[in-house]
Amino acid sequence: GLISIGFVIVSMLAVQVITLFMVIRTAFKSGFIPGCFSKEMAVCLFTKGIKQHIGAISAFIYIKINQLIVFKYCGEEQSGIFAVALTLALYLTLVPETFQLVLYPRVIHSDDDYEVTANALKFGFYVWGAIVILIIIFAKPILLMYGGKKFLASINAFRILMFMVWFLPLSSLIAPY
Repeated sequence: GLISIGFVIVSMLAVQVITLFMVIRTAFKSGFIPGCFSKEMAVCLFTKGIKQHIGAISAFIYIKINQLIVFKYCGEEQSGIFAVALTLALYLTLVPETFQLVLYPRVIHSDDDYEVTANALKFGFYVWGAIVILIIIFAKPILLMYGGKKFLASINAFRILMFMVWFLPLSSLIAPY
């Protein structure tokens, strides 16, 4: 009864704001931001990225609330098992997200955004999908390495979450294009 939806939202937003200020301060101290500030560019970047940012924050809030629901209805042990499966599945989204970041320069210098987008989606769907299927097949040894024998009960939850991890990055692959 101590944690409410308002508390979760406020804490997530506070973490986001604090992180933003820390990054800006570090960038200024390191000399990464020389020159003058472009209001037009800042507004453009903000308006282009606000939908993606809201979607990401909503997903993180949902993940936290989902863990609270599992804790309330299934108890500590099942909540821990689910948390291991969820954390590992979310860590694995780094692979397609890295692919997306590598493509940014290609998109900036490309004359045909559609071609880059179509190729990125093909790669994201088929190649990442094949990797996800391999991860699903080898879920037991992966979870043994990640969490140990105590968390082998999370295999089924992990396999289900891996399907989410297959489709989750597709929307962000389209975002910069």
